[in-house]
Amino acid sequence: RGRAKHEVMFWNCFHSAGASQIHPHMQMQLFEGPVAYEALLRDQNARYRQQHQDDDLCQLMVRVHGHLGLALSDEDRKLAFGDSVAGCWATLTPRVGGGELCALGVASPAGRRQHLHP
Repeated sequence: RGRAKHEVMFWNCFHSAGASQIHPHMQMQLFEGPVAYEALLRDQNARYRQQHQDDDLCQLMVRVHGHLGLALSDEDRKLAFGDSVAGCWATLTPRVGGGELCALGVASPAGRRQHLHP
């Protein structure tokens, strides 16, 4: 109890959600450790940091998407999420046909970044 700290949120609509009427469905799942996209990002970020003087790949992704107008500004991000999210962007490479919104959690007291996902 209380060990699930890695959340995954699914938001879908239309036929992929099995809906006969147009309306969104949202589900949340909690896991004890990183899964799926979060696990992949954590692994890629660790490799990137080793090769690029401790730069943060996740923050770089937020900045790149921001330059393209696909990330929330700091002001809008704080308005929407408060201090719980460090970055939010509409990804250039969605894994689903309808697009994908990613949210990057803030670093925990232990210095580990918490990732929030679509």
